[in-house]
Amino acid sequence: MEFVYREAPVHMKSFAMGIYFFVNAMGNVIAMILILTVKYVTELSVTQTILGGEWICNNLNNGQIYYFYCLLIFLMIINMLCFWRHSNRFIPDFSNFRFRQVINTD
Repeated sequence: MEFVYREAPVHMKSFAMGIYFFVNAMGNVIAMILILTVKYVTELSVTQTILGGEWICNNLNNGQIYYFYCLLIFLMIINMLCFWRHSNRFIPDFSNFRFRQVINTD
């Protein structure tokens, strides 16, 4: 958030904040859809033998929640690789910085 707020032009800072909160909300919606999809797919009788039973169930002692965390780790690694690839192409704009002169008072 600080990066976007710092890099945005002066007249677009509130728009950038709105986009940040919108993306945050969409991330929560995607997480909910991911949980519901995993719960639905692993509850089917056909996939229970292939995937090792329910991953997410009401009683966590009976579930295979570590499979779900492995799925999250896999998705985060893909996200990190995409971020790394795109961040290498970023060129910072130093025109918005205000450099302060440091005065040595020794």
